[in-house]
Amino acid sequence: MARAHVECVHVDDLAWGPAELPYSEGGCRQKILSMDWDTRAASLYMQLDPGWRRPRGYHHADTEYFVLEGDLTIEDKKLTRGCYFRAPKYLAVGPMHSEGGCTLLYYREGPPSFAVSQRNMGKITKQAVFVDTNEMEWGDIFVEGPPSGLQIKLLWMDEETKAYSRLIRALPGWTDTRLAHHPVMEEAFTLAGEMDYNFGHLAPGVYFYRPPRIKHGHFRAYESGTEWLIRCDGELVNLYTDENGKPENYDPNGDLAPLPAEPIRSVSLGEWDGDGR
Repeated sequence: MARAHVECVHVDDLAWGPAELPYSEGGCRQKILSMDWDTRAASLYMQLDPGWRRPRGYHHADTEYFVLEGDLTIEDKKLTRGCYFRAPKYLAVGPMHSEGGCTLLYYREGPPSFAVSQRNMGKITKQAVFVDTNEMEWGDIFVEGPPSGLQIKLLWMDEETKAYSRLIRALPGWTDTRLAHHPVMEEAFTLAGEMDYNFGHLAPGVYFYRPPRIKHGHFRAYESGTEWLIRCDGELVNLYTDENGKPENYDPNGDLAPLPAEPIRSVSLGEWDGDGR
């Protein structure tokens, strides 16, 4: 079963459940933003209580952490608001603990399985990544297509697949009247600001997981601008449909043509009017 198309879901509308953090001690809970129920790959919103801890060990899947509030210490790295950490599967990391509690985004590319261990499992060719985005400067995006007014802080990129995680900021009033789709999945959690687009309204706490080839666009950022944490599982290419429904740079009968959209969404954000379908 492929992961469902989730678009315009507000985290406040999701239910809390026990966090899937084996071998940890202390209170912790999660909200499922989206999940592949076959592979158990998941995007999760988590809270760790003050004093939460976990011993050193390795995950059986690549994992990513982004701190929204509070603190999380991993070995000698103290993550606070705006800090990002990524560990490839089988790399031993930790111990971990939170002194004052933590709210974070947690992504894993497989099951929640975890082994307590001081050593890696096998030979590891990729290392952990730690980024304090508060110390980074915004730069211009490097993907072709969008109008000027988008900026990036690159968190991580796979050299082979070009999968990457990044912060993206739309400057105040940024607009693009076209619809776009991509050959890879795209997911995002809105961190700040507001924007209207074909699926509705983006505001802090609104999330989407969009499978490949789903059209989205008609963007209009508010005067506050907008900021997201965005992830893709491969190289992002923008394929555009103009305001009149005409393909700009793809064959409408080819393998990169858009697919129908049937998004799961929050009741509080209203029904989708079908814009872009």
